[in-house]
Amino acid sequence: MDDIASQMGISKKTIYIFYNNKNSLVEHVVDKEISENRSTISALLNDSADVIPNLLSVIINAKKLYLKFNGIIYDLEKYHNIKNTICRGIEQHVFQNDFDIDVISAFFNQSLEKIAIDKLQVQAVSSFDSLPIYYDLFACLLRSIATLQGFELIGDLKKRIVL
Repeated sequence: MDDIASQMGISKKTIYIFYNNKNSLVEHVVDKEISENRSTISALLNDSADVIPNLLSVIINAKKLYLKFNGIIYDLEKYHNIKNTICRGIEQHVFQNDFDIDVISAFFNQSLEKIAIDKLQVQAVSSFDSLPIYYDLFACLLRSIATLQGFELIGDLKKRIVL
């Protein structure tokens, strides 16, 4: 608490006006991080009508969010947001409709978690944090459920982004 007060330029007494003890301060910070991470994921998935760029944004940002708060973003709410995004892709005819949405959503989430925590073994590259690697993983995941229109959008997206 001394360090926090010193960094903020206030007294410990002032901190204790808002927080009963160190644990309540930590709980507040954790709750705030959880809320911000949920908001970030939700915004990434719902930012525009184009589901393919939305899902690419999730993959690119998954590692940053995971490292920031050690995996808390992989909760049920995110699963449902990804599921809803995939449903929108089916409605937009960029994804096929001949698969179990729950299974594919869970698979997508588990794949994101592997990417985010670097458990995925990539032998051929020295830097796993590069956009081309994330794009390749993203394209591989989405091509498995994409329609011809979806394939075209994935290709168009690759041309638009700087890899």
